[in-house]
Amino acid sequence: KNWLTIAGFSLQPSELIKVAFIYVGATSINRMFRSKSILLFIAFSAICVGGLALMGDFGSALIFFATFLVIAFMRSGSIATVLLAVASAAMAGTLVLSIKPHVAQRFATWGHVWEDVSGAGFQQTRALSAAASGGLFGQGAGCGWLKNIFAANTDMVFGMLCEELGLIVALCAMLAIIALAIFTVKNAAQGRSSYYVIAGCATV
Repeated sequence: KNWLTIAGFSLQPSELIKVAFIYVGATSINRMFRSKSILLFIAFSAICVGGLALMGDFGSALIFFATFLVIAFMRSGSIATVLLAVASAAMAGTLVLSIKPHVAQRFATWGHVWEDVSGAGFQQTRALSAAASGGLFGQGAGCGWLKNIFAANTDMVFGMLCEELGLIVALCAMLAIIALAIFTVKNAAQGRSSYYVIAGCATV
């Protein structure tokens, strides 16, 4: 679902659009400060996020929206702008959930996945069990069983990392990502070009 296979290689179009989305936003802010250009970027963002939501790819839709919030805040510097965007997204999300009730069921199951381990909570419970079975040092690369679950390499990456390489490596990976984000934000103020500053922060 939402994947394309070309010459034996599989990819998600949304992954390519994410990169384009970031640089389109950075360009519109760096070079075009007219209100018209900002409205065009908002429209472009709404099309991207709305299209993904209607396809059922809510994970990518949330990533796009978070990226939009970063770019919008760096453009306006106003918390009110961000809150307005969040409120608009909440209303749009409510509309999408009414159209796709099965997505609402997933959200409802999130807090009590162990009550339906063979149904709505299947992936979550398997990921938690696999992560616990890995212990501190893991079972070894490629030796886990979670990889046999459908879409484990895309939807349950942290669970696979814990199972095969252990909790220590998984936590180090998380800390590395957090450190990269902090480094990017701290150095943003020293950037000579707002284009690269915005693109860097949004990418992280």
